[in-house]
Amino acid sequence: GVPFVLVRDADKKGLRLRVTRAGGKHWQFETRIKSKLFTRALGEWPAVSIDDAQKEAHRLRGLTEQGIDPREVERQQQEAKATADTLQAAKAAQQAKARAAETLTVREVWDDYTEKRRPFWGDLHYQDHLIKAQTGGKPSLRRGESKKLTKPGPLAELMALPLKDLDQARIETWAAKEGQTRPTSARLAWRLLSVFLTWCAEQPEYATLLPAKNPAKTKRAREALGK
Repeated sequence: GVPFVLVRDADKKGLRLRVTRAGGKHWQFETRIKSKLFTRALGEWPAVSIDDAQKEAHRLRGLTEQGIDPREVERQQQEAKATADTLQAAKAAQQAKARAAETLTVREVWDDYTEKRRPFWGDLHYQDHLIKAQTGGKPSLRRGESKKLTKPGPLAELMALPLKDLDQARIETWAAKEGQTRPTSARLAWRLLSVFLTWCAEQPEYATLLPAKNPAKTKRAREALGK
């Protein structure tokens, strides 16, 4: 026998219900676009009601009667959505990157700096950067002093700060404090810090976190550390 029967909707041109011998009822829309057959499955009854099927058939017929292929419209919509999703994802990634940059500590950037500049430095200069920024509390590496613990370097208190907070006022306060207790060591630390901040200003990922003028290079900081 016939595997299925098509029941056409007299009111909605192109809409039909495909009834199989097993009793399944499936909505279809069929028409021609520029002499080519276009068929679209609309779902199974009763999950898709006759009202919903008629509305979708009406929408499809409105497009096809204008010579518009619904598949092309849907393809364009999908492309537009994909583009919008890509832009949204890029914006979200940029915002996440900006938030991460906001929390970058001086220590994290200092470590990046020393690692990248190490090939261009002598060993003593590299060691100066480690010693001036050390947190302290570790066994001394000096001969005969292994039982002693290292003291925090002059720059230690600045290392935990977010880089964006390392401004002129903060550095001047630091210089005034360090200048009272260990001016010679602090002067070298200040020079290292100044060069570090100049380097940061030249890096796209860090430049936006700093003021235009190097915050370490101020008369007050220099005077606080003495000659």
